Amino acid sequence: MMRRSLFVLLAVSAPIVAGCSGELRELPPLDENVSLDAGTPRPDPRPDPEPEPDPMPDPDPRPDPEPDPMPDPQPGCDVAIEQDVIALANQARGEAPLRCDPEMSTVARAHSADMCERDYFDHTSLDGRSPFDRMRDAGIRFGAAGENIAWGQPTAAAVHDAWMNSSGHRRNILNGGYRRSGVGYVRCGGRPYWTQVFAD
Repeated sequence: MMRRSLFVLLAVSAPIVAGCSGELRELPPLDENVSLDAGTPRPDPRPDPEPEPDPMPDPDPRPDPEPDPMPDPQPGCDVAIEQDVIALANQARGEAPLRCDPEMSTVARAHSADMCERDYFDHTSLDGRSPFDRMRDAGIRFGAAGENIAWGQPTAAAVHDAWMNSSGHRRNILNGGYRRSGVGYVRCGGRPYWTQVFAD
């Protein structure tokens, strides 16, 4: 008996493996005692063969991990990985360090969570709001502001390096006119979404 498996890869935001397996059997030859016309089959003089025992089932593969539950955005500036992003930005800036703004962190986390939950990646949210709209809606006052977003970097150092190797993102990080920042990190099933907002 031969077993065959079929696996399909779908690319959405991360490869998803869907599998199905089936059993292929060789069909017995056409029974000479069965008429192919509309007639009645003749009795089979041969004894019924002994049934084959059921094969032992394959052990169940490890189940797919459950997606991370989407926690409500945490208030404040108390998430270590987010603080690491601000610390790395401050190392790159030298003087004029950024300070974490709790309201801005809440806005950044909410945008990262929205991108994860609704499966998109953009500065403009699906409801049409810009980063500046989201900050104003949260009551954050500013004269100048900016936003960096990223997807997929596993650590604060990796996302910081990616942003520093992109001229527009680097410009936001090094802009001495920005004095406040908030970072939103959402794990999103192991493919993190990052948002960092800046304001004067």
